[in-house]
Amino acid sequence: MGDQMIIETANILKQTFRVIDVIARLGGDEFAVLAIVDDYSTIEILEQRLQNNLQKFNQSSCHVYQLLMSIGKVADNNWQKPQPLNTLMMQADEQMYHQKKQKKQCRS
Repeated sequence: MGDQMIIETANILKQTFRVIDVIARLGGDEFAVLAIVDDYSTIEILEQRLQNNLQKFNQSSCHVYQLLMSIGKVADNNWQKPQPLNTLMMQADEQMYHQKKQKKQCRS
């Protein structure tokens, strides 16, 4: 069942993001997306599209499980002062774990 959930997650990400974006599985159940955007409205559109696709998947009656995602939001790279990719990944990872912690506190 876990492998199927990984495949479904990858499919949702492929449906959500554009051909110019890079989707990568980092390992286990962790994915990263490098989205090339020139303004924050594009980020909001992509985030909303991801939430909509995830919601459609979870509302489908043919699945016995629901997928949940913790999103690291945005690690912004200023092209005038570029940062190494590992720094950007660390920033996004920190935001994701912060979001997970908040969700866990809300459930308690």
